[in-house]
Amino acid sequence: VLQINPYEFKIYPNPSSSYFMLESGNYSGNVGVQIFDLNGKVVFNESLILTSNETFRINHNLNTGLYFVKIENTLFKILVE
Repeated sequence: VLQINPYEFKIYPNPSSSYFMLESGNYSGNVGVQIFDLNGKVVFNESLILTSNETFRINHNLNTGLYFVKIENTLFKILVE
């Protein structure tokens, strides 16, 4: 079950070009970050260790398009230009 951002994660910039920033909000611990294309294919998968209120840069090499980012049962929509 996807929750509505209980940990207050933030992702920016959106739209993105080659990276996005992830703010951990009030989450501490191991977290999986997955990016899916519109067909549901995983195009990025990484595990991170976060502390509360940490900002982490996630570099990607994605083609232009719309993607979904899943972080600890929270789903975001990002646009890559």
